[in-house]
Amino acid sequence: MTTADSTENIGTALAKGSAWMLGLRWAVRLIGLVNTYILVRLLNPTDFGIVAMAMIVVGLIEALADSGQKLLVIKHQSPQREDFDTAWTMSILIGLAVTVVILLLSPFTQIYFHEPRAVGAMQWLALRSLLSGFENTGVLNFRRDLRFDRYFAYLVASKLVSVPMTITAAIIFRDYRALLIGIVGAQAVTVAMSFIVSPYRPRLSLARLGEMWHFSIWSSIRSLGLSLNDQVDQLAVGGASGASAMGRYAVASDVGSLFTVEVLGPIIAVLFPVMASVQSDAAKMRSVYLNVFQWSAVICISTSVGVAICGNDIVDVLLGAKWIGAKPLIPFLALSAGILSMSSSVYSALDVTGRAKISAQLQWTRLICLSVAVFLVGFATRNPTHVAAARFVVTLALAPALFLIVARTVDFPVRTLLLSIWRPALAAVAMAAIVWTINLRLGGTGAIRLFVDAASGALAFCLVSLVLWRASGCPNTPERFVWNSIAAKFCPA
Repeated sequence: MTTADSTENIGTALAKGSAWMLGLRWAVRLIGLVNTYILVRLLNPTDFGIVAMAMIVVGLIEALADSGQKLLVIKHQSPQREDFDTAWTMSILIGLAVTVVILLLSPFTQIYFHEPRAVGAMQWLALRSLLSGFENTGVLNFRRDLRFDRYFAYLVASKLVSVPMTITAAIIFRDYRALLIGIVGAQAVTVAMSFIVSPYRPRLSLARLGEMWHFSIWSSIRSLGLSLNDQVDQLAVGGASGASAMGRYAVASDVGSLFTVEVLGPIIAVLFPVMASVQSDAAKMRSVYLNVFQWSAVICISTSVGVAICGNDIVDVLLGAKWIGAKPLIPFLALSAGILSMSSSVYSALDVTGRAKISAQLQWTRLICLSVAVFLVGFATRNPTHVAAARFVVTLALAPALFLIVARTVDFPVRTLLLSIWRPALAAVAMAAIVWTINLRLGGTGAIRLFVDAASGALAFCLVSLVLWRASGCPNTPERFVWNSIAAKFCPA
């Protein structure tokens, strides 16, 4: 097989895997949207805030114990039974340890949040941590073998079973307990499904513990940093402004990152196993990474700017009147999610190339900067919107350093990354200007204006992007794929 054929096969695997993962994320998200649409009308912001408080503490404890043993199995060129069994046994032991720590720390939660109901919520969520350790490591083969169709079926089936459970609980209890039942129930269903869809039956073993330990140390440190980075602003809002404000902030963060994360997330999920499969070939790794980054730039810039300018209508249509306080938060949180998601491929590249330590250091550098900003602003102003703005400023300021590091890691000029950004950035500016102009003339709010904004914004972004691409000499970038798709549809040979 020639180098060109091999590169084409890798590209095909990346495209197919991304397509399946994209389908997975959107299937799960659409199910989740129905779930959210119902829950925000049955429950109050305070209910979401109580669970968010508990989830932050639980998530941090779980992240500290995330040793990355499953990623190491995926990265391994030819893992044996001992590798799968050791990873499964480590997960069980970690789950047990996390459960004990959560139960011990739960009484202290109300000291910071001043919300006694968060204590019981944490204790209930400890069950999720216990269950998660038993997930069958055989499902890792779906990602190792790039069988994302099987992975798709596995996770969608779990979601389809767990969502009705949450809605039923919300109808019965009408408070935060419904969310807790849904979270724990979803984990139980996922574990059960992992044994149904995979014939592999793991056994207790620690035969590969020594080999996994070095990777695990830095993976744990990085995972904790990642979890804190995702939630430190919510932690500041919860401590400074209470459960109701934290509930609105948590939901606004979810809405702000909705389209960016759900479109790009599948591609990043595929990037790690695909890059791992060609880790011995630097040229192929560069090609795979650049392809992903180019698509990341288009997806992140278009979706984050789009959500930022349509945020008010999204709240009116999706959430309802009692969530109006989320409106000023969404633009800052959406733009932050776009920048952060665009740089998320950096960590996959560092992990695949054996630079887990650098990946961890980057996460913690960002965490220190972000923590100082959001806590100072949060407790000084008691205003969640100012916290969201602080998150955006820090995220934007640190992004160039990440791009510089990955350019050196994968070995291509920084100019290559800049050339991938400027066209979608200008197209997004044009999109925002057109949507704002239409809104000034159209007025009103609601579903009709949201539809008009989304349709006109998407059309404007695509047209401006294609014009700039043609003016740049038609390089081999995502715009070429769009152009060829249009040509094949309307001008078939």
